[in-house]
Amino acid sequence: KARFTDHDYELLRMCSKNGYVIRGGFSKILKYFRSNYSGSLMSYVDRDIGNGGAYIAAGFSQCGLTKSGYCWTDGNKVISRFKAQKSQLGSWLKSFDPTKTEKVNMVAAGFRQYWDCGNIVFEMI
Repeated sequence: KARFTDHDYELLRMCSKNGYVIRGGFSKILKYFRSNYSGSLMSYVDRDIGNGGAYIAAGFSQCGLTKSGYCWTDGNKVISRFKAQKSQLGSWLKSFDPTKTEKVNMVAAGFRQYWDCGNIVFEMI
């Protein structure tokens, strides 16, 4: 089930081993999926690293763009915005103060916020 839309399915990850090219791999996986499942399929493409050419070639259509997202870093590690939610900070941030916001806690702990370009949303109905 798609996490944030009313599509029937969501392709969460599409990747191959670094340094390998599998010609037709995406099309073969998609063909298998379509022959065994029915309903709409959607996926996201990170605009920082791609434009969705493989999705378009496979028959998907662009149906939207998401807003920019963000992450946190201290220069050594990257923390996702999900892990940095105020409700999560108390479980791992040593200097967590529940009376302060996510941003104030993260900056006080030496982290800086970085924004991305958002995602392209693709669908196949």
